Amino acid sequence: MKLRSKISGLLGILVLFMATVFYLISHVFIIPLFSEYVRAAEHGEAEQWARSLAYYYTSHGNSWDGVGQFAEGVLMQSDIAHPNNYVEKVAVYTPEGKSITSVVREGDHSEHMDSDDAELIDANGMVADIWVGNKPVGQVRVVDAGADSLQDVQMRVLRLMDMATLGGGLAAAVFALLLGFVFASRLTKPLQSLVQGIARIGRGESGVRVVIASHDEIGHVAEQLNYMAEKLEQLEAARKRLVADVAHELRTPLTVMEGQLELIQQGVIQPSDQTLLPILDEVMRLSRLVDDLHQLNLADGGVLKLNCTEADLVAILRRIMDNFLYEAAEEQVRLRLTTSANELVTYMDASRITQVFVNLLGNALRHCPPGGAVDVQVLETPQNIVCIVTDDGPGIPSVDLPHIFDRFYRGDESRSRESGGMGLGLAIAREFVQAHGGTLLAANHPSRGAQFTMTLPKQLRSKVEG
Repeated sequence: MKLRSKISGLLGILVLFMATVFYLISHVFIIPLFSEYVRAAEHGEAEQWARSLAYYYTSHGNSWDGVGQFAEGVLMQSDIAHPNNYVEKVAVYTPEGKSITSVVREGDHSEHMDSDDAELIDANGMVADIWVGNKPVGQVRVVDAGADSLQDVQMRVLRLMDMATLGGGLAAAVFALLLGFVFASRLTKPLQSLVQGIARIGRGESGVRVVIASHDEIGHVAEQLNYMAEKLEQLEAARKRLVADVAHELRTPLTVMEGQLELIQQGVIQPSDQTLLPILDEVMRLSRLVDDLHQLNLADGGVLKLNCTEADLVAILRRIMDNFLYEAAEEQVRLRLTTSANELVTYMDASRITQVFVNLLGNALRHCPPGGAVDVQVLETPQNIVCIVTDDGPGIPSVDLPHIFDRFYRGDESRSRESGGMGLGLAIAREFVQAHGGTLLAANHPSRGAQFTMTLPKQLRSKVEG
């Protein structure tokens, strides 16, 4: 069943349910209220007669003599004062229930009966005790035809309510179905667009975007779908670029090895240390490429193993910088280390962090001009250790800065692979830092060259162990 049919049906069911509830409420509460009102009206009439008869009893020396004529006169006066008076019978009894007199309306006049004839009156109507002081002196029974009229009114009102409930419920249900159909159509139209967009993305189409027609939850879903489509396109483009870059990286060493081996096979050159060395270099290059790609793949899958122990980051940096002293001297670049403490111990994988700094310092030395300097600054905060590597090079072009950590990305494409590397060093460095729960950011110093900032937590979130 379609969504709009479900919504329309639910609205119709809701209206019918409310009509049924209204019907039940009207019969459960209104009928007792009407009945209570009728009883109250009858009781009020009987109480009024009881007060009049009590007055008569006391004013005639505590005697009921002549009470029949009195009751008949009161009934006639009531007819004159209230033409719509519906009192038909009034009977007076002793406290023990013995009939004293009765007044019965006959057409347009009333007449009273003696005690014997009064016994023929139906035992209906409302009874009220006649009190004089704290003593009951009799009872009065009043039969009011108006109660029957009120009951007729009650039945007519209930019939009208039933008709209104039935007719209104049906009309409201039809209206709800129409409204639900219109509302559901407007609701499902953007959903259909979303479904079509998802289907196109599933078929591998590129450039798929859905129109964001509202700012509600559906609009948010459309926005997220467009974001997902964009990210998928970026991932697909990155995948294709990665395949192309890997193929390019493999082609060069394979070509060199193939050429060298063909020359040896054809006897042009003889196998020796000198002729085999280029082949060994390319094999080692391929091995490094495969190892780097493997490390990146582990990091992407969240399964990169860290052999974490407590280690002194300052000591690691000093050792790495000592290894770069010869290269720095050849390039005429100064290496400087500034720390906030002589010893900064944290929980980390020393081998991975060493590789991070080797990549950062190697890049800094390659881009720093002769006479320049590479500064490494180590700071301590309450939660983190911050390492900043700054060089005096030309900095990172603004167009390259967002892609500096992308795999196989080289801003200067004119550089050779030998001098520029394979474009995986910074990508690996960032993955290693993130595996430690830290961050690695690239920027340009306001007055110098490139600046890389690495932040490591003093304690790993869960002390990842290899």
